[in-house]
Amino acid sequence: MTRPSLRKIFLATAVVTGIDVEELNSRSRNRAASWARQVAIASAVRLGYTGHWVGKQIGRDHSTVYYGLKRVAKDQQSMEAVEKVLDYLRG
Repeated sequence: MTRPSLRKIFLATAVVTGIDVEELNSRSRNRAASWARQVAIASAVRLGYTGHWVGKQIGRDHSTVYYGLKRVAKDQQSMEAVEKVLDYLRG
């Protein structure tokens, strides 16, 4: 599988989590939007993008990205959501 674009990862995350892409890309600190954004970031990292690069692309500091990655890794529901995003991208 070739690595999907960050846009496709965010679209897949929107489908899986039910959060609009606009909300994922926003500066919103709403709990649901933040969680879905962290799932998208973790999915991108699992697909080979660096956290630093992802942070630059979405206008977030790399430390914010790495904090989100740690939170996702500790939460079973988040890890399941990442797997669903990856499955969705695989088709």
